[in-house]
Amino acid sequence: ELDCEEFRSVLRATLAPVPGRASMGGAVYERAEMNMAQTMAFCLRKADHNGNGSLSYEEFRSLMLCLRQDRDAKSTAHMIFALFDLDSDGFIEEVEFREIYRFFLGHAPIETDFQAEWARLDSQGRGKACRAEYVRWLRTSSNPIFARHAPPPGE
Repeated sequence: ELDCEEFRSVLRATLAPVPGRASMGGAVYERAEMNMAQTMAFCLRKADHNGNGSLSYEEFRSLMLCLRQDRDAKSTAHMIFALFDLDSDGFIEEVEFREIYRFFLGHAPIETDFQAEWARLDSQGRGKACRAEYVRWLRTSSNPIFARHAPPPGE
């Protein structure tokens, strides 16, 4: 079994590896809160092949291998959205987006860069963005760190 911190570390290493660092065991993402319940529900829907409500090692391994493939960017985008949608309302607010941004970068963003990206994501000025808007933001990002996690159009 993995405890919460180990699971976060595995997710971080799998979804947003740091170049030049070993792909497992070296990931550090310090955050006070993640929506682990929603993320675990997503993982179970994707990987619990026998429907027993838990992931075996093989199911977990298969999920992690799947998420590491760029061709499964849709699942990666949806998992990241679920992980940081702390109130499970189906929207990412600015504070949640800041954590997504930081998660992918591996450090706190430069404020001007962050605000520019938040303005692109929240283009309607509602103070929140739905998953479709988040995926559109990934697809149109000029930053390869974010763009590589965008699902192809039509997914």
